[in-house]
Amino acid sequence: MSRRAQQGAKRVAVEFPVRRGEAAQLLSLWPALPAVFYAPPHAPRWVALGAAAELRLPALHPRRVRAWADAQFTALDARQAEGFAPRVLGGAGFSAASVGRAPWKGFPGFLFLWPRWTYIEDGQRTRLIFIGESRELSAAAAEQTQIAAALARPVTPNPTLNSQHAVSAARFGRLVTAARAEVRRGRVEKLVVARATRLTASSPWSAAATLRALLRAPGCTAFAVRLDRKTFLGATPERLVLRRGDRVWSEALAGTAAPGEATALRRSAKDLDEHQLVVSELVERLRPLCLELRAPAKPSSRTLNDVVHLLTPLSGRLREDTDLLEVVHRLHPTPAVGGRPQRKAQRWIVAREPRPRGWYTGWVGWLDRAGDGEMSVAIRCGLLRGRDAWIFAGAGIVAASDPLAEYRETAAKFRPMLRALGIAELPQ
Repeated sequence: MSRRAQQGAKRVAVEFPVRRGEAAQLLSLWPALPAVFYAPPHAPRWVALGAAAELRLPALHPRRVRAWADAQFTALDARQAEGFAPRVLGGAGFSAASVGRAPWKGFPGFLFLWPRWTYIEDGQRTRLIFIGESRELSAAAAEQTQIAAALARPVTPNPTLNSQHAVSAARFGRLVTAARAEVRRGRVEKLVVARATRLTASSPWSAAATLRALLRAPGCTAFAVRLDRKTFLGATPERLVLRRGDRVWSEALAGTAAPGEATALRRSAKDLDEHQLVVSELVERLRPLCLELRAPAKPSSRTLNDVVHLLTPLSGRLREDTDLLEVVHRLHPTPAVGGRPQRKAQRWIVAREPRPRGWYTGWVGWLDRAGDGEMSVAIRCGLLRGRDAWIFAGAGIVAASDPLAEYRETAAKFRPMLRALGIAELPQ
């Protein structure tokens, strides 16, 4: 980060004309620059291209990040972009220890972008906002032409799959058995274990084609983070936190079955116990930050294309001056993706899983000037780098877990990314 960016150099926000186009195609533009794509269901779609400033840290430090973000908002003159409410966008990895190694080199533990370009689709309105210094406006006009051309281009389909390198059922079973033993010995109450599959194509994978397919996933937030010529992307069904004013929402999403088995899932003692553990932990973490907090006594379910999950929504009213980043810091990683107790589970996962998680089971989202924002848990996702793609899936392990059933569960969780890559199914 430059000294001027650190000091919050005065910048202007200027709106340029734009026609709505293929938003996913923006990921094909300027591949060496960072980008963030965030598209919740029934909410505005935001794309950040390039960085007027950025903050990279080994992990989220709420006060430091809040001070940096406030400096960016304060230093902005937005009179040439009437009604524009700027956001910083980014996210974080599973833990500081899970990034920095292959294939995640170039991904920090935490990143926020103050975008150079922001593309927004909100209902029928489409906006394109440039943020920079006044002397850069001539260059910005040329860049706007490139953005318009990218939005008008058709998306190139993904190539064909050449080979795969997957964790075997036996190897994953040994990991599940080891995690289950930790639970049965009383060292932890729950562990979430994950596996990755590497897919190699005949030519480079298309981030634009993959994201375009992910945008069709019903009830999910599509996201992408491009750094160091790699793109991490997915369509997640799980919200970490949403804040509007003093109101806050989160959710417990744990317990999984095949589609059509929602009734059986709600009667499964193993899944109900796992789910209640997650609910209890989220309530425990949120309660000190809230004046009031609500959670239904019994879970409902969320049905997706490939699985159905137990769901308990949580809502509350925050104590005065409670920052959204403090909430994120307290919640992440949730027991739905890490385990319980939080830090002990996190250390076990980093030490025992064969491939570093990087930003898988991290979070992606945004923060605005008012302190409002939304962060989603980064699951049902993958990482693209040239001809290689890594897809990730995990399962929550408790005392009653069965290794083969957990392996099949992760196979079902792979399917959204496989479809987005144009792959029907992988051999088991």
